[in-house]
Amino acid sequence: MKIITGALSNFFKTLRLIRRIEQDDISYPELIEYLYGETPPENNDFLRYDYASHIAKIIRRERAPKNQPIFSVIIATYNRREPLLKNLKSVTGQNNISPAEFEVVIIDNGSKDETEEAVKDFTDQNGRANIVYIKLKRNYGADFARNIGVLNSQGRLLAFTDDDCIVPPDWLSEFKKELEADLEIAGVGGFKIPRSIKNKLDIIDRLDTKLKNYIKEVIKDSQIARGSRLYEHGISLGRTADLLGISKWELIEYSGKTGISEIREGITLSEDKRLRIARGLFNG
Repeated sequence: MKIITGALSNFFKTLRLIRRIEQDDISYPELIEYLYGETPPENNDFLRYDYASHIAKIIRRERAPKNQPIFSVIIATYNRREPLLKNLKSVTGQNNISPAEFEVVIIDNGSKDETEEAVKDFTDQNGRANIVYIKLKRNYGADFARNIGVLNSQGRLLAFTDDDCIVPPDWLSEFKKELEADLEIAGVGGFKIPRSIKNKLDIIDRLDTKLKNYIKEVIKDSQIARGSRLYEHGISLGRTADLLGISKWELIEYSGKTGISEIREGITLSEDKRLRIARGLFNG
């Protein structure tokens, strides 16, 4: 009976909280106290907050000479072992920068899969990588985890990436070059090229079948309509179709052409110009 009473009490407390949020009638400290059972730090300065009670363990595997690294790469993760391993491979495989110049700080938001074991195996197989693994007691959210990563980092500069991203091989070296060239720069960002529209479609998988299929078609048509212009800028028709995951015939249909003879495949542009054009088509 006590368990049922407690559950009902929490249920109604949650309803009241939701109503206050809807009416914009709740303070930030009240919200933090409800979500985490704690009072937030003064001025909401979470970089002065004591996170120690939320950390289960910290494992440092530093292989390079003990000097302050230039970069600390901060990665928050939760139950995404496979994407994380691909991410780590791209981060630790950076060109034109030595392993001693950066560390990788992984904050595991209480994963239930084998993330910890996977990180250990990865570290053992990559002897030159400096990796810090922080395991939290439960999932506190990505922002919370990143704050912990920042406070346990040693680099002069912070680089954030998500656990499902594949960073370019010159990611850190390009940042280093630009930041050292202009000391007025406080922060930079970049574009993101989606690997496919699959992730977008996964979000709507549980919708009503008719609505789901309609939304999928709208997304697909929009993506192809923008991407189909790639062949007009020196990227071949076949390569464009491969990038979009469709056949040449589908590409012809979406681009409004009536036959192969109308497709211009022989335009010659520099590789840099092609990439700039392609990025403009898939972003913004």
